[in-house]
Amino acid sequence: MGHEPPPMNGSRFQLPREWLTVVLPLWLLLTGCQPWLQPWDARLTDDWFAGVSQRLPLDDRIRLVEVDDLSLTELKAPVSFWAPHFANGCAALLEAQAAAVGLDWIPYELDQSVFDSVRPHFAELGPVGENPWVPLLLASQARQGSFLVQGIYPPNIQSHLLAPPGSQGQFRPTEELMSIVGVDQLAFLNLSRDSDGVLRSQSVLPVQLQEPLWGSSVFPPFAARLAEVADDQRIEPSRRIFRGRRLPLDEDGGLRLLFPAPGRIPHTSLSQVLAWRQQPGRLKKEFAGKIVLIGPGTKLFQDLVATPLGEVYGVEAHAATLNCLLTGNWVRQLGQLAGTFLLLGLAGLGALLGLSLATASSLLAVVLGEAIYILGSRWWFQTDYLLLPVLPPMLALALAWALAAALRARRKAHDEHYVRQLFGRYVSPAVMQVLLRDRKHTALGAVGKRKITVLFSDINGFSGHCEKKTPEKIMAMLNDYFEHMNSILFRHGGTIKQFVGDEIMAMFGAPLEHEKAEEAAVLAAMEMMRHLEALRAQDPHEEHGFYYIKVGIHSGDVILGNVGSLERTEYAAVGDDVNLGSRIMNMNKALQADVLISKEVYDKVQHLPRMRFVSKGAHPVKGRVEPVEIFQVIPI
Repeated sequence: MGHEPPPMNGSRFQLPREWLTVVLPLWLLLTGCQPWLQPWDARLTDDWFAGVSQRLPLDDRIRLVEVDDLSLTELKAPVSFWAPHFANGCAALLEAQAAAVGLDWIPYELDQSVFDSVRPHFAELGPVGENPWVPLLLASQARQGSFLVQGIYPPNIQSHLLAPPGSQGQFRPTEELMSIVGVDQLAFLNLSRDSDGVLRSQSVLPVQLQEPLWGSSVFPPFAARLAEVADDQRIEPSRRIFRGRRLPLDEDGGLRLLFPAPGRIPHTSLSQVLAWRQQPGRLKKEFAGKIVLIGPGTKLFQDLVATPLGEVYGVEAHAATLNCLLTGNWVRQLGQLAGTFLLLGLAGLGALLGLSLATASSLLAVVLGEAIYILGSRWWFQTDYLLLPVLPPMLALALAWALAAALRARRKAHDEHYVRQLFGRYVSPAVMQVLLRDRKHTALGAVGKRKITVLFSDINGFSGHCEKKTPEKIMAMLNDYFEHMNSILFRHGGTIKQFVGDEIMAMFGAPLEHEKAEEAAVLAAMEMMRHLEALRAQDPHEEHGFYYIKVGIHSGDVILGNVGSLERTEYAAVGDDVNLGSRIMNMNKALQADVLISKEVYDKVQHLPRMRFVSKGAHPVKGRVEPVEIFQVIPI
């Protein structure tokens, strides 16, 4: 590790020129990909919101009145006939001097005769012939002001504001409710979900409809209108200012939200509010001066929206938006210019590290830099709600380093890369590495004695496959099988010793030493079994591959070295323990197992997770005086 020697041509202008060659195209590429990267970046930081949600400051005026399971139990009438309950509930809250009441529910429009036919069966709905909205009308007139906001789902609103399933057919309040509330107090309930269906930002500016509705072409968002009513001041769309604070809105007028943890906002059942109507003092104590949102509070209504915290009820999402507006606590993000400089700076840093430091040193610096950036970004978000971009800067740093390191090493490594690529066709990467590093390994004869772990595997029923398929098909299937198995064995540090028909012999701990050879072999075997099981699920009739194998693993002392002639040599492991590994593999059928290991291996791997071990007892083995204790390994 350390600094690389200077370039052979000695040009003092080469480093800046290579730096620009890497940084400028990469910066332009990532800048152009920002719209595509932004949704993925948002997903990466969703988990950060949980830490903020528990200590997010709340406006103490916000209250939820929920149509919850308790309401459904105590209010017996079908929900479609609940107009008297909503009228009485809203009236009770207005009489209690609530600062604002928002109805996140659109009562059904029912014919009076149909409504009256049901009333005799449910005394709670009031006497036949009585208009259910009269109590709300009287309460509204008594307050002498517009304190009630009715939510709607305009059918022709902009596409980025999606209405929940089933709401399109019920988007308008009843005529009686419309006459009480007035068009000015209608506000859309639609939520601004991202492309992955998650609510992260919510529109807080009025939205222009494609066609007029009730004589108006512009309607405000539900939470924003409640904030305006409660504080008796308007959000200024042109200046994007509310309560003297400038709102950091996106191009759709969306405010990036911070969500309080579910349950932190005080909530009451609608049935409880109706019961308290006989106790005006209690209602005033609970709701005087409060901003009350009425909406579904049970999963039966399917009014759920995905957020970074998970699914919440729609009324809770509106309450979160309202809280952001009232407290001034929302997600802050970098401006476009600052984001550009951040991206350019990290790309430049990555290129500088890749061009000036050795690969190992620069890679370590890049990994540490990314870790520090992520931890710092998360800390900053937790403390100041500033959400820095994560994915584009990380890509800028990593890709710039990779491109720069590749540029620096291209000429130096060209010849060696060619030799390694050619040599790797004949031996495993591990053998190739040793032979290139130390030429003494190419001499004939023993290299030394060492304890290694051997893994043998072959295909169950291979002969049967050969009888049913053409030789060309068998060869193609066999090559594909070896390709998958080799990748797994190499990934766990194994060396492919040889292929004999459908059998694989692999070594762990040779020619390179491996401190945990037994663990690596068993983990490789488990991955082989799981990988074949996954492939089998895609080819249940076994038309295109081999998916059933048996594996034997043993650990012991062997003689390592090269055998053969001057014209052709082969890296070999010789010893009785090698033969024992093969014999253990062949015991799988008799013991009704897929993976068997010896006691020597079991003692080293019995602590490994995601697998269990079953003793198969001691069994006589050819060439051994004492029986060999065998264990079955089963992935879980």
